[in-house]
Order: sequence, then C-alpha cells, then structure tokens
Amino acid sequence: MALTLKVRSRQGSYRQTMNVLNCAWLLLLLTFTRIDQPHCEAFSFVCPTRPLQRQYIHNRNHHSEATRQRPKLFNSSPRGDDDMVITDNIISAQKKTVSRLEKFARLPVWPAWNGALIWLTGRLLGNTVASQLEDKITGRVCPNFFENNAETSPFLLLVHHCHSFAIGDVGRYIQQALILPEGFPSHPHRGFNTLTYFMSGGFRHRDSMGIEQHYGVKPDKSVDYPHSQWLRTGAGVLHEEMFDSAPPPPAEETGATEAIQTYPWTSREFWWQRHELYQIWVNVPANEKMDPPSVVLLSDAQDTPVVTEANGGIQVRVLAGNYRQKYKATTPITTDMLILHVTLNPGQRWTCPFPPGFETCFLYLRKGSLLCPGMAADDETTHHTAYFTAAGDSLELRAAPSSSTAADFMLLAAVPIREPCVTRGSMVMNTQSGIDRAYADYQAGFFGQPWDHKLTREEWKEHVRRYPSQFR
Repeated sequence: MALTLKVRSRQGSYRQTMNVLNCAWLLLLLTFTRIDQPHCEAFSFVCPTRPLQRQYIHNRNHHSEATRQRPKLFNSSPRGDDDMVITDNIISAQKKTVSRLEKFARLPVWPAWNGALIWLTGRLLGNTVASQLEDKITGRVCPNFFENNAETSPFLLLVHHCHSFAIGDVGRYIQQALILPEGFPSHPHRGFNTLTYFMSGGFRHRDSMGIEQHYGVKPDKSVDYPHSQWLRTGAGVLHEEMFDSAPPPPAEETGATEAIQTYPWTSREFWWQRHELYQIWVNVPANEKMDPPSVVLLSDAQDTPVVTEANGGIQVRVLAGNYRQKYKATTPITTDMLILHVTLNPGQRWTCPFPPGFETCFLYLRKGSLLCPGMAADDETTHHTAYFTAAGDSLELRAAPSSSTAADFMLLAAVPIREPCVTRGSMVMNTQSGIDRAYADYQAGFFGQPWDHKLTREEWKEHVRRYPSQFR
C-alpha cells in the first residue's frame, strides 16, 4: 500500500511524494513494539531506509525433503509467550498438518494512542486480553510479510488492519494535518494483484486509469454493497486508498445495485466509524506481469458466495477460487488458488478438500482458538499465522471447545508459481532488471503522475486526463 519514491515530471522538475505512513509506522514500531529479528527483517519490506531486495527461486525440493521427515508439534511454553517447545508427532499423509507458527508485529496506528494502550495491556495482562481489547477499540495493523516465497507462493503479503475514526477525537485531526493522512495517497504498483476485503468500514479508490470506486461494508445490510476489490496492477498503475469516513456516495459511483443511506446523526456510525480489512498481495506468472491494469469490485450476491454448513456452525465466504468444486467466486484469478474467510463456532469441526497441486496452505487467525493436526490443544493461536505442510489433499480444523469466541480466520491455499520472484517496494517482477525497468518507467511518468489526496473529484479527473497511465 505504501512506498517511498521520487518522481520526475515530463518537464524535468522533481516532485517528492511523501511516505509519512512508513516513517510513522517505523517510529511507532521502534517505540511501542518489541522488535525480534524476524520482525525487523519483515519490516524492511516497507521501511524506506531498508528496502526489500531479495530474490526467491521457487524450489520445492527442499520443502519436499522436510515433509518426508517426522513433522513437529508446536506447544505453548510455560511462560505463555511466543517461544515454542517442539516435540515429535506422527502425521497422516492424507491431511495437511502444521509445520510451524509465526506471529508478526502489530503496529499502533489509527488511532496510535489506542494501539499504544493495547500494547501496554499486552505487556501487563497478556496477549489474550490485548487481542480482545483490540477488537473493541481498534488501533493496530499487522503486516504478514512472507519472506520464504517458496512456502507461500503465490501469496506475497497479508495485512490485517483494524482502525477507527471518531468525530470527537481531537488528536485525529492533529495527526491528519501534521503526521499522516487517513489512508494511502497515490503510489505505484506493477507485476501482481491485490485483494482488499473489508469486514467493516471502506475505502475510496482513485487511480491513474481515471477510475474512482467506493467499497466496503455499510450499515444498511439490505443493500448489496461491494465489500472487496480485486486490482490487477499489470504493467503499471498509480492508485490511492483513503479510508472512506464520509457519507456513502450515490450508487452509480460505487457499483452498488441500490442507493445507500447516509448515516443519521443518532447512529453510532455517525460519531465513530470502524474500519477492519485484509489486503493480500498475489504474485502472477511472468507472462501476465505486463498485462493492462484493471480493477473490479466484488459483492456477496453474485461474486463471493457465502456458504453456511453444519446448521449454522460453519460459515465460509469464498473470496477467490472454487470451494468444494461447487461454490465459485467470480474473482478473475488466472492461477489456481483458494481464499476463504471462515468462522467456526466453538467445538465445530471443518474439513476443506484441495485439488491436486495445492502445496501452498496457511491461515491467519483473527479471533478465537483453533485445534489443528500437529498443534497442541492448549496452544494460544489468536493473531498467529499457521503454515501447513505441502503434502496432503485436505485440511481438518476444529475450533477450541473451551473458547468463548468463534474461531475466525483467513485460509489461503494455492498451486505455487514455480518462477523466480524479485520484489522491491511496490514492484514484483522475475528479475532484478525487471525491477529496475519498473522504477525507470515510473520515474518517466508511464504510470501517470502522483496527485494530492485532497484534490476534489474535478481536480483529480483533470490531473488524470493530463497524466494518465500509459498502460491502460
């Protein structure tokens, strides 16, 4: 979403695009978050002083060798922190099992003071209480940076945002004016796709193709408002993603099928608006990286089936792919993958079958607790990412019976892309020369020219008319 770049206009003058978000995240991370080495390495993906520049050759030989060994069982340490005790366990060859767990740093932002309070609560009362408080007051973001591309291909990044904006919050306006805007001003991408999925709140999207979209989750549940966006960055596009805290626009500007009601002043949403979302970066094969960029909105009625099973004990929203070869999302994917938002009531069992070749499989647990093959029953897994073995044609999970909260998680599975992958900042290509060419094209203005997020609709349209993406 965010980046730091210097742009050279066609007239030859330099225009500096501020990356206040990255700087603020880094400062807040150093201030409020214990930085373990894995967190530092992952954070270099967006850190302007340490840009990510790594090359991953997708090779399953090493991973296959690991799966032939006796797998590991992760068990909570007596201290209840992130350290794990590893013991042996025998695993069925037919089902995927946990190979390892990982917990990424959670950074305080929007509002940062809420995030700081959650951090302090975690230090004093433990991560379980802190995660419950975060769900109530918001104020943190958790970027899952997948450094081992061979283990997570084609998925590059999963970010969990949980924020809120209140009309009466004076600090909000000071932060907005002096530190960072409420969202992500115009920035470039090339060579991958993004899925942005809202559970509450929404974004205003504007890009250098001249497209404006509003999407998210609105209070009026009777209206089929688009909750997700699939962006194919292709050969190159600039776009902005600003939190949409204003009253919803008319239906013809959003893609919604009906008009959206504005917030009455007596409603909670008028005074306090919650924004919770996931954004997933998905790599594409080399022959698709220079395709024209495009963007589509997704809604429940016709695009992302919501499947209820076990008399309501299981709910599955299909965001991409074909679930059970029966419920298929219209998301325009071009490689085999499955992205599911799953909720299991306490004690509920759920089995997910996979087609042949789905070696990549992992999940991020948003709420509750899960029991998985290869994982101890008392393991605290909220806000952890669990990676599963490449071998196996299905995954069996169970929500912990002792939990008072349903297990809520994102499951990502796919056939890996067996190609080199080089990433730097917001560009994803196959070679270093491809990355260099991407930034050269951006600086030459081929993606369009960045704009101020405060521009009115008319001003932005005029700007894009003068400086459009050359890859439309």
